[in-house]
Amino acid sequence: MLVESVMRNLEWEDWEWSGCASSQTLERLTIDHRYWAEHNLESFTFDTPSLTYLDYNAHVPGSYPTVNLDSLVEAKLNLGFTTDLVEDDDDPFTSDPTNLIKGLRNVEILRLWM
Repeated sequence: MLVESVMRNLEWEDWEWSGCASSQTLERLTIDHRYWAEHNLESFTFDTPSLTYLDYNAHVPGSYPTVNLDSLVEAKLNLGFTTDLVEDDDDPFTSDPTNLIKGLRNVEILRLWM
């Protein structure tokens, strides 16, 4: 039964990454993406209904299709946003944190850096 997971100094560019954190028993999760490079994850899913603590340091992907953070009490988020390099585009960002922010509705302690 996994209760805590810490992933630091990740180099997502160098290995296959599913873009999914899923565990019914996980209570504490730390994700620290080491390099804020041009690598873009299309989406990231949080299916962690028992999670009470989240420390998430990464670029915001294009979407968060599933965000199940109903038990979350404390969140530390350091979010980077990816821009679209096409100059004639009306929306310069390819990152969309909307569902992640909605998933923080029960959080009592929030530290947010962008």
